[in-house]
Amino acid sequence: MRELSRVNHLSSLLLLALALAAVIPSNLHALQTADNAAASAAAAAEKAASELNHQIAGFALIAIAFLIIAGLAWQKSRLRFVWPFLFIAMGLFLAAWSDAEIWPRGPLPWTWMIHHDAEARQHKIYALLLVAMGIIEFLAARGKLTLRWQRWSFPALAICGAILLTMHSHGGTSGLPPGWQPSQGMPTSPPAGPIVAVLDPVAMQDSAAETEHANHGHHHHGQGTPVAAAEEATTPSNHQGHHHQMTPEMLRIQRQHLWMMMVGIAVALFKFLADGRFLRNQAVLYLWPGAMAILGVLLVFYRE
Repeated sequence: MRELSRVNHLSSLLLLALALAAVIPSNLHALQTADNAAASAAAAAEKAASELNHQIAGFALIAIAFLIIAGLAWQKSRLRFVWPFLFIAMGLFLAAWSDAEIWPRGPLPWTWMIHHDAEARQHKIYALLLVAMGIIEFLAARGKLTLRWQRWSFPALAICGAILLTMHSHGGTSGLPPGWQPSQGMPTSPPAGPIVAVLDPVAMQDSAAETEHANHGHHHHGQGTPVAAAEEATTPSNHQGHHHQMTPEMLRIQRQHLWMMMVGIAVALFKFLADGRFLRNQAVLYLWPGAMAILGVLLVFYRE
């Protein structure tokens, strides 16, 4: 009887183990699928919001371009006093609405953004550039600027914005922990990894130095062992490890930013020629608003 009881117990345990082996993987797969779906939904929402911001900015630039052209065609109109405020309005909109995690849209203050969120920091710089352009053009319309200021100020700001596009990226530079949601409030842990962005060269150098020191320590610790020799034979060099793998989405964004940069430089050049009054041909005055309209079209059709 005891032997039969032991057999029954062992059979029951075996059946329970088999049942758990069949149920647990499916549940884990379901949880992983749910997490992936939630992450995909969050990424899609962020992508849609970013594209909408670009489209709003693009339509605003197109409207500004048409108002400038209309003001040039009807010089007695007061449109030259109107369109600079669209620059200011666009800058204020970008400052307030460009990033869901930063106040006033999100719970994180601007002080946190300055130290951690490189992508949002660049958005705020663009906002300041737009506001400055609007103020400068309004003062120029009222005749409050000297010829030197009128000739150089707007093109210089436009060049700064165009160059900044070469350093601007979407995703990976927000400084937020993976999976963070605005409802969670202030992140409790510092961002993992270096924040690679403009205006933070010290952090980039420190991070690179730490990485190089860690790699050197790792090779020195395993020097002379067969495992270390195998790792050195199969591991690419440090220079190769520094190359970042570009996804198709990142390449598309980079390509669009390159086109925007070139058109932005054209806007600055044509504006310089128009305000400098180097050429007497009236058609020169229409070149920079035309290039601005093209930049607006690129923003409207921007896709991530």
